[in-house]
Order: sequence, then structure tokens, then C-alpha cells
Amino acid sequence: MANSWNGKLCCLCIALVPFGLAWPVEANGTFTILPAGTLAYSINDNGAVTGQSDSSGFLRTPDGTITSFRAPGDVLGTVGVSINADDAIAGHYIGADGLAHGFVRSPDGTFTEFAVKRAAGGTYPQCITAPGVVVGYYFDAARLAHGFVRAPDGAITAFSVRHKTETRAMCANDAGEAVGTWTDRSGALHGFVRDPQGAITPFDAPGNGYTWGFGINNQGDVTGYYETVGEHGYIRLSDGTFTLFDVPGSQATEPVAINSSGETAGIVSRNGFIREPDGTITPFKAPGANSGTYPAGINSSGAIVGTFYVRSGNRYTPYGFIRTP
Repeated sequence: MANSWNGKLCCLCIALVPFGLAWPVEANGTFTILPAGTLAYSINDNGAVTGQSDSSGFLRTPDGTITSFRAPGDVLGTVGVSINADDAIAGHYIGADGLAHGFVRSPDGTFTEFAVKRAAGGTYPQCITAPGVVVGYYFDAARLAHGFVRAPDGAITAFSVRHKTETRAMCANDAGEAVGTWTDRSGALHGFVRDPQGAITPFDAPGNGYTWGFGINNQGDVTGYYETVGEHGYIRLSDGTFTLFDVPGSQATEPVAINSSGETAGIVSRNGFIREPDGTITPFKAPGANSGTYPAGINSSGAIVGTFYVRSGNRYTPYGFIRTP
């Protein structure tokens, strides 16, 4: 299932396989388009954005100022993956050893680099919380993925849901609860929630499909999708209750983020969508997008950040975007 997982990660950013659409998709909302070559991954409640531009990470402040940066040990590229309320950024860079190393970039631009000791195959931070906790995953010498939590003081705790299985932590909330996906020995995928003390609760969406865990909000509500025939969205409340949903007319509904109001953002058949707490779903695409619109994050105001692609001949050019309600 490793190849299946890697394909899913790629589809969030660069999937270009056409799907038929059975519903209208509009460029609704107000869009701010970032420069060509940018991929936008995370937005905080102040509207600051981080991501990647060519081989550099970037910070875009709410006034539109873009600051590019590269980690000190970077040889082959730096990626800003997540930004917290203080504009601290977590991400990874590729070092001289050819491996991914984690970093935290403080609001003043200072870098703290780190790697999980057992990460023979690289360290990949995925999220930084307001208190400065970083979660993500690393690969061991056998290329198996394991989760990690890095405390603000730099202490790193590695973890796996089950022995000799794969675990990827994808997001965390300000209370220190982490969500992600683990792969059992048969290759089946399941979600999990890990509490701040390290207790792990595996879960599966109803229907016995493979379950992906991607986003968690400060109430402990989780979102992601499960696979049966196609992909279907879910919200799992902190009490374990599930709400299952699809964008009408589609068999490819893939939520990736949830905010504290319960708004969910995701991908539907190569376009974006936002789902309100009352269940209203609005599909959208970025203006000018002709090869996909891929949301990656949502803040407490409902502003969505992501990347869209413009195809010209055989060339696909990415543009980051911010969609405000």
C-alpha cells in the first residue's frame, strides 16, 4: 500500500487526471492569486500563508509582502508546510545527504533544524500548532513511515499505531491532539487520533472502506475521507460520532482540512469545495484554472488556501491562491 499512499499525497497537489463533472463549478468567493510557480499549503487566522516557490519556501503576510527563504542546510530545496498563529513555520529541506530534514522558522526568520534520530529515510513535518508543537512523519531504514511529535523545547517523540506498520501524523490542534493515517499489515488504511499523553485511538469510517485522516480542529473534530467505490468525505466529532457526505454528483470527495467553526475544505474531482456546518456544500475553482484547483488549508474565518494549475500545451504552471468568503 505504500505506492497507494504516495499517490494520494501527490494527488493533493498535482493530480491531473480528468474527471467528468455533473454539477456547476464557479469561481465564487474572492480570490487572491499568488505568483506563477507558487504552491500554497497553509494559512493562519491572521491570513499569513506559507508554501513553496520554485526551490524556496515563502511567507506571505496579509499585506501581500512575500518573503522567500531557504533553510541553512538546504541543498536541493526548502518547503514551508504549515504556519501557526505567530507566523512560525514548519517544513522540510533537502540536505547534502539527499534526505529531508525538518525545520522550524521563527517569526524573526531564525531557523531551528531537526531530524528524527531513526529517520534513515527523511523527516517530514506536516503541522505546527499555536504552542509550537510540530507533528509529522519520518521513514526508517526499511522505508516504513512512523509518526513523530516535536515539543516546543525540541524533544521528539516517535510513535506508531501498531508494531511493524506504517503511521503518518498529518495535523494537530492547539491542545496537542494529532490526527493521521496508519497502514496495517494487510495494507488496509485506518485513521487515528493521538492525545497529548500519547494514547492512540484508531478509527474507521462506517462502511469498512480505507480511511484517511487529514485535519483536526481545536474541538477535536476530525475530517478526511474513506474509500469504497470512489472517495467519500466524513467528519468525526470528538465523541466518535460520524457524519458522512459527498459533493452531489461526484464520487471523488476528499476533505483535507477543518476549522474551529466546523467548515471543511477539500478536493472534488479536481476542483475545490467548502462544506458549511449545516451541510451546505459549495464547489469552486480558481479563476483561470484549467487543470485543477486543490485546496490545502482553511482558517477560522473560512479563508481557503491552495494551488491551481494552468495548462499550456504540455506545460503545467502552478499558482497559489487564497479564497475568502
